[in-house]
Amino acid sequence: MALIPSLQAGSQFGLCKFSHDSRYLFSCCGSVVNVFNTLNGECVHELQGHTKQVTGITLNKSNVLQLISCGADGLLIYWDYLDGVILKKHDLHLPLCGLLAINAEKKLILMLAQLSEHKKSFAVMLWKKRKNKEAFDQPQNLINDCDANPNLVSYGCMRDCVAAGIKNKLAIHSMKTGKTKIVYDTDKFNKTKAVTCVACHPTESCVAAGLENGRILLWYNFFTDAAPAISTLHWHSLAVTCLSFTPDGSCMLSGGHECVLVRWQMGSQNNRDFKPRMGAPIHRIESSPDGTLYAVNTADNVIQLLDISLQVQIVYRGLTRCNFYVKDPIPCGLDYDPRSRTLVTNGLPGHLQFYSLNLNKQLYNLDIVGQNYISPENIDRPTVVTEITSVAFSHNGQWIATFEVWDDGVFSPEMRLKFWMYSSEAQTYTLNTRVEYPHEEKIIKMLFRPSDPNKSQSDQTSTLVTIGKDSCFKLWILVDDTDIYRENVRWDCDSVGFYRGLQGLSADFSSDGSTLAVAFEHLLTIWDPDNGVVRTTLSNGISPKENIEHIKFGSNKCKHQLVLATSNHLISWNLLTLSIMWSIQKQGSILIKDPASDIMALVSTEKLCVFRPSSATMLYQQNNVSSSQILDAVFVPGARSNTLTDVGWPGDSQIYFYNAEQQLITLETPDHQQDSPKKTKIAQNLPQTALSSFIAESVTRETQDTKAKDTMCKTAGQDMIYVSLLQSNEPVSLYCDKYLKNLVVKRKQLKRPLSQADDAGDRELDEVEESSSDSESEEEPAGPPLKCAKSAENVSSRKVENMDKLLSKPLDWVQWCSSLSLK
Repeated sequence: MALIPSLQAGSQFGLCKFSHDSRYLFSCCGSVVNVFNTLNGECVHELQGHTKQVTGITLNKSNVLQLISCGADGLLIYWDYLDGVILKKHDLHLPLCGLLAINAEKKLILMLAQLSEHKKSFAVMLWKKRKNKEAFDQPQNLINDCDANPNLVSYGCMRDCVAAGIKNKLAIHSMKTGKTKIVYDTDKFNKTKAVTCVACHPTESCVAAGLENGRILLWYNFFTDAAPAISTLHWHSLAVTCLSFTPDGSCMLSGGHECVLVRWQMGSQNNRDFKPRMGAPIHRIESSPDGTLYAVNTADNVIQLLDISLQVQIVYRGLTRCNFYVKDPIPCGLDYDPRSRTLVTNGLPGHLQFYSLNLNKQLYNLDIVGQNYISPENIDRPTVVTEITSVAFSHNGQWIATFEVWDDGVFSPEMRLKFWMYSSEAQTYTLNTRVEYPHEEKIIKMLFRPSDPNKSQSDQTSTLVTIGKDSCFKLWILVDDTDIYRENVRWDCDSVGFYRGLQGLSADFSSDGSTLAVAFEHLLTIWDPDNGVVRTTLSNGISPKENIEHIKFGSNKCKHQLVLATSNHLISWNLLTLSIMWSIQKQGSILIKDPASDIMALVSTEKLCVFRPSSATMLYQQNNVSSSQILDAVFVPGARSNTLTDVGWPGDSQIYFYNAEQQLITLETPDHQQDSPKKTKIAQNLPQTALSSFIAESVTRETQDTKAKDTMCKTAGQDMIYVSLLQSNEPVSLYCDKYLKNLVVKRKQLKRPLSQADDAGDRELDEVEESSSDSESEEEPAGPPLKCAKSAENVSSRKVENMDKLLSKPLDWVQWCSSLSLK
């Protein structure tokens, strides 16, 4: 069975919508629609039905439990989002770019669509269903020459107007009169500025338009013969990217490249509230129907849920995208953390993100640089940030080495090598050693030395090798830095290696760490890492000379072999005989090896080749792995599905690819890819309250055995308390007295002859009474001697009287709890 590429993560969060009761948040994410719970942040459903990107979602006004979505595949799908199933599906045969409104009574749908698959022109279209049929008539174009950006189209103004931004003008169409009017600002500061976003007021005839110079224009009376009235708001210094009104129209929300959310009071426009440091430029804003929640979508693929006081409540994170500040999205590549079993790559500016494949979500971002992202003064000239260009993990994940660089091309660059140690107490990585300018030039490659399984940990020294553009490599070792004040360790440079002034390109340790191989342009050198001397030098003999781009040592049975890759060849060396075992002509940009087996893979955008170092025969080959350039790839041990054990290459390690579109891709079977979408019972995602825990405990008691039921039976009054609690809004504390009275077990006076089976119980009761009488004799004055042992009925009746006396007056809970003597 053939394997096909499958998208695992990296889809960008798109448009967002709240459910009618604000309990769920719907978000377009690639070809699926995610249903998030706004109470605990869990994803309860992934609605899968589109074959291309989902571009618009809205609720069905005639049935609020239905969701309607449209996509670039031309499909219009009706969903039952509680069950996650498809109810209806229509094919409109045109790429759809946005879903504006639906009128179920008149059977009208207002959408933004592409005029044809071959033309890059868009229009706002009105679709109408045929009578007594499920098909649609030919759409009516309301506004032509639109943009595909859904932020430039809006519907509102008491369900009367559709507005669209067209370059530096604003087109407004009236649904009642069918007229379209184009307006623009004649002010010299605004007339040449393009419209970047549009929003219609929900209850007034007002349209807001954001401009590229940071101004916001409010248009009034635009269908009159006179010139429309314009009101200007200005706070943003860069282009306004999104606008949104609250459902009641009292506030307007705006966002831009400053990473600040601004809330404007429509009654008094000078009153503004700000939410700074949103982390990335804001793309979209959505308000809940009750106006108590705001969903803010930022450029780093994050949705933040804010309350009415602009405090963050829940954060929904996808695979962090980094293309808003650098050209290369992952300069440090793609790595695997063996401790947390996560994929690690660049995240937020100056951060590393740890993405869990099992949970299919991001665990956290590790701050490496310690600097906040600052928006640029000009979008065309972005701010230079400190980038993490290289990262390495130790074999057990205890140590991380990172290299960061800041270089604006004008001033001297800043370069730092940092060593991070995992702290079990803090449950995160802490900075241990920082080295300024570890090389004269940038570091292009670094890796840790693996441990030798035949040696104890005390006999081994942790080592890191770094290769810089200064034509040398350095070995860093862990040394003791303990003094009279604390016990500590630090990293120090142990030795420096170079060869004939050639540029070092790649390096790798053998599986037991006894040998280090370093590639200097077209030559391969073998070093002793403990003594820092060259063992031998090898040349591939290829003419013309090709630089060695990647080298990897074999594992297990192939540990004596070394594989190197040039731009056009793949060569395997036998280090025992110092001879070439095989050489083939293969093009590949990435060479990776499986840490759990002896398998390697040569990866390029066009082809994947899986092989063993002992043979030139390929175990598996796959063409067209990705539609865009593959930036890096990695083997993940134990991540392969059981259904793939007999497909592709042997073993349980899976290959993951990261492409230029910032998507995480792997290879799966078609059957596994078409599995049922993720479904979670919605009841399991609701937070547990005190009352639900109380009722759950009562249900658990009912499932106990018969003897437990006899001793912990419930009275009719206790059941009435549950009913009154469920149907009343009064505080629970008012029912505490009645509840405690019902917990008291009252026994009837039973007269029956004592049997031999009761003798043991009577003897135990006598012992209890003797101990109690002894304690009472120490406190009370001497009196007449006590009578014989009391019966169990008298003891229980005395306890009931004491409890009734205690509950007959208002109960002081603090005093009563302090009087309890617990064993």
